[in-house]
Amino acid sequence: MDRNRREREGRRKRRKEGGKEIEKRGRKGKREGTREGKEGIGKERRGRKEKERGRKEERKKKGREGKERKTREAGKNSEGKGRKEKRREFWELKSTHLKTLKQPLPLSLGLSARKLGNTTTPGKPHGVSPHPR
Repeated sequence: MDRNRREREGRRKRRKEGGKEIEKRGRKGKREGTREGKEGIGKERRGRKEKERGRKEERKKKGREGKERKTREAGKNSEGKGRKEKRREFWELKSTHLKTLKQPLPLSLGLSARKLGNTTTPGKPHGVSPHPR
């Protein structure tokens, strides 16, 4: 069934119900069959579509603003940094530390091996070997 026919049948049903649907959408004075009526339908529908599109755009803009704000704030303090970035920083720190001192990182950094993603072997504290990776 093509779209025109489906719409026509829908209109017929609505007319049988006493034009409830038509009135609800602000087409009270429009007669369905006439050209004027058809124009009204299209116009009203277009208005609604545009409104929805506007809302969608608003949402997108809000999302973008939020992202920008987060990146701005990330410069001020370590909050707002992503997990990947934190890990990258840590690994840089760790490699330089191990190269210079040839000893494992102090655990005071509060980063356990599990968080770093290196596996521990049983019996070794935090699985941090004194060899630079």
